[in-house]
Amino acid sequence: MKTYLHVILLLLAIAGSVTSGIFDDLANPPRKEETLQETVDRLNRARKEHAEKQGVGNMHEVKLDEELLKTAVSISNCDDKKGSFEILKKSELFSTSDKNRVRPKGYHPLQTRIACTKHLTTCKKYDEDICLLGPHTNPTEDQVKTGTLGAKCNTGVNVDGLCNAPKADPNSANPVSESSIQNGSIQKSILILFFFALAIIMVLV
Repeated sequence: MKTYLHVILLLLAIAGSVTSGIFDDLANPPRKEETLQETVDRLNRARKEHAEKQGVGNMHEVKLDEELLKTAVSISNCDDKKGSFEILKKSELFSTSDKNRVRPKGYHPLQTRIACTKHLTTCKKYDEDICLLGPHTNPTEDQVKTGTLGAKCNTGVNVDGLCNAPKADPNSANPVSESSIQNGSIQKSILILFFFALAIIMVLV
């Protein structure tokens, strides 16, 4: 009987250490951390500056995409997801050089959808926050049109001179917050730990 109690206490301790790390990440974010919208606004300013310097006439604005956000959170939880997007570390979002391509991922003019999320401590695949850019999986340089800012837009221009992003699908799901999706991922992790512990206890009994 004492052995069973020791095993149960050990499992509870392991579960507690894992979940406490997750909750600490959510409960104690950096004080001056950007919101998702602030990140997007900063990227759009950088894309405008890039377009003006490089003579890109079809540079589009990027907008937050709720469906892409759901996918981003799943990927940060080590789910294998494929789709019309590129994955990059958040630190790469504003990089102005890329040894593997002519134009860095954050500055391709036809990418118009974005979502970023925190990496979860339960997934070791990523060591920092990630972002998804869409709707192109492998955008190419021949899609870039030269010209002055906004000169080659087919969707009109916004107040900053960038091409308007295509309108979102009106049939898409209702907006959800990043925190609500991450909470769902945490609950999933806790349930897995609980059933794992329960299964071991049943075997021992």
